[in-house]
Amino acid sequence: ASMRLSLTSPFETGSLLYNSFAQALQFNHGYTTMILPYLIYWVLFNFLRVSISENSLVFANSILGILSLISIYLFTKVNFSKKVGIYTLILVAIVPVHIGLSRAHVGTQIIQSIFFFISLYYLKMYFDNKKYSYKLLYFISTLLLIGSDNLFFVSLFLQLVYIYFVISKN
Repeated sequence: ASMRLSLTSPFETGSLLYNSFAQALQFNHGYTTMILPYLIYWVLFNFLRVSISENSLVFANSILGILSLISIYLFTKVNFSKKVGIYTLILVAIVPVHIGLSRAHVGTQIIQSIFFFISLYYLKMYFDNKKYSYKLLYFISTLLLIGSDNLFFVSLFLQLVYIYFVISKN
């Protein structure tokens, strides 16, 4: 679905079928799930001129898996310790489900995990440091989390649980 955005224009007003914004906003699995892979594909295939092949598509999708590992590491590091963050990173990186989902863009799980954990990371950083930049990054990552899956309300509920049990105890 992300590849079809290359056939649209954000300035198309005649038909919503050819408007980029309309395509992204009506996508069943969320706007982030469509736009983020498209941006990665655009950078690789148009900007860097990588030829489109099975290997290059697997590489492009693996970038999302790497981003999810980074967000999980940051979350565990700020909530537990650097050592726990590294162990968690290693454990999640070798889990077969994560490897499989990172190789093929078949669902929203990887993208949702990126923005779920990074939003909690920025939330924790905001409560610890009270910097406006962390607050802004939390809202941006939560906006992208909402656009990553139809079940975003579960993620928002888990954020409230996190605030109540973890942050309010500080």
